Amino acid sequence: MGLKPDLMVAHTNLVTAILQSEVRTVPLLFIGVADPIGSGFVTNFARPTSNLTGFTNNETFMGSKWLGTLLEIAPHVDHVGFM
Repeated sequence: MGLKPDLMVAHTNLVTAILQSEVRTVPLLFIGVADPIGSGFVTNFARPTSNLTGFTNNETFMGSKWLGTLLEIAPHVDHVGFM
């Protein structure tokens, strides 16, 4: 008798890619994935189009949000360097 999970969680691009090719009916939540759209896991962030959904900590658009938050809490900052 096989296991029938209600949800699967994938961490990293490699694990997500492997599960994406094997799992079609169980919801798959990815975490810690770099560039989910560029990697082909999802087509957009607003509405999943398959059994995959998830989040990433470092999306490209987050840099401007981090800067905005920094300027809200420290408005006196004149120069910021991101690496």
